[in-house]
Amino acid sequence: MAVFTAIATAIVGAVGLTGVLATIATSVIAGGLAYGTARALGVFKPPSFDQGADPGTSIQLPPATDNKLPVLYGQAFTSGPIFDAAISNENKTMTYCIALSEETQTGTFSCSQVFMNDVELFFSGNSVTSHRDPNQSTDTSYAGNVRLNIYAGGSGATDCIFPAVGGASATSIVPHWGANHTANNMVFAVLQIDYDAENGLNGLPQMTFKMNNTLNNPGDCLFDYLTDSRYGAGLSTSQIDVTSITGTANTAMKGYSNELVSYTNASNVSTTLKRYEINGMLSTFDVCSTNIDKLCQSAGTFFSFNVKDGKFKAIPNRALSTAEKANCLVYNDDNIVSKIDISSTELYALYNGVEVEFMDKQRKDQTNTVKITTPPADRNPNEPDNVLNYKLDMINDNVRAEILANIDLNQSRVGTVIQFVSDFSGIQSDVGDVIKVTNNLYGWTDKLFRVMRVTEQQDETGMVTAQISAIEYSDSYYTHPIATETPPLGNIDLPRIPIIPPIFIPQVYNGTYGN
Repeated sequence: MAVFTAIATAIVGAVGLTGVLATIATSVIAGGLAYGTARALGVFKPPSFDQGADPGTSIQLPPATDNKLPVLYGQAFTSGPIFDAAISNENKTMTYCIALSEETQTGTFSCSQVFMNDVELFFSGNSVTSHRDPNQSTDTSYAGNVRLNIYAGGSGATDCIFPAVGGASATSIVPHWGANHTANNMVFAVLQIDYDAENGLNGLPQMTFKMNNTLNNPGDCLFDYLTDSRYGAGLSTSQIDVTSITGTANTAMKGYSNELVSYTNASNVSTTLKRYEINGMLSTFDVCSTNIDKLCQSAGTFFSFNVKDGKFKAIPNRALSTAEKANCLVYNDDNIVSKIDISSTELYALYNGVEVEFMDKQRKDQTNTVKITTPPADRNPNEPDNVLNYKLDMINDNVRAEILANIDLNQSRVGTVIQFVSDFSGIQSDVGDVIKVTNNLYGWTDKLFRVMRVTEQQDETGMVTAQISAIEYSDSYYTHPIATETPPLGNIDLPRIPIIPPIFIPQVYNGTYGN
């Protein structure tokens, strides 16, 4: 049995998966590809955009049997499906239970802001004391009539994360809850509203919670998702190259994401931030491969299967050091046993702009867009405008969105894709590796390419070869301009009606008037 196939068979038997994994192992290709890069490789898939209501996302949904809990990583403005409700206090008090997220294996949850419709609520303990509208006007008409408790992991008093001090158990708040209502492994809110029609408290308004999970490093998030059997892929650590995902070196997803990059903040001050962070909601309505792609795309990382170790691994899409380039595997006439096929994007299909949608934390996670364009001087003669549009679901700031969009545009634009067949030694190359290719016909001497696909081939005589697809590598792909943070959304100032002077009723005046 050939090497790739043997490994695939062993993994399939251990995990209990179907032929999908066997295909991954016998024809290994990088996952988590950015859209422009995927198109250059010929594995382009339609950009991600919302297609209607998703029962596993962050919008507020009425009770339904097909609702699913999303998974919160980092920071996000969110709500969720209503999973229970009760009326009490002589029909004057409504209690609503709103599911916010699955509880992750690690990470600490907290809530820093609460909005009812478009007004922000302020609390003393769990009771509202005042609220502030978008015009920054403060009102106390909700005081005492709205109460909120938020829980993470269960319904006990020790699980209460809001208020931070003095929280009661959910079973003491929801009228019909008892000892069996444990709400294990959930993050959820219990909202009580006293009926007050005069002030608009006569039903459940749209609630938005600014939730935070300290689990936000892309490597830690991916490891959490891969290993959780409740909302994730359910893989064991023996099936994962853990160091490539959670290692601290810049060759690992976690270490590379933690590196500091420069940017200009909203106050026009030059500072730094971590290169990548995950901030958003993963929908458990999606299949695992889709969610793995979302995590990796938002951290500039490839996800692959190492056939030599029989493990899944992460490969940061980064610039290599001089020492790393020196140690790259060489391919030349000694180990290439076929012609080299070269492909590149035709002029009229070449992208010279990328527009990326993201959830902007400065605007309560409303959609915002960054646009990266190729300077006119770098375009080909007569090159028409061609802009790629897609969405990054787990990014909530424009700085990181610009970094990722810039790399994707550079890599898709100037990347030459090659394909060739090597002898058995080609199995040494893993997806994500950078290799050197020497070929006299094309004038290449140790030209660098990044491997994107390795396919095992076996002929009728039992000879095993490896078909390799690779995209041109350059350090310049990873050079990005210093981005400027989007300023916070300004206050909405409604136009004021001018003061009109008094208008007197016409009268007949009596008396003598002189000059």
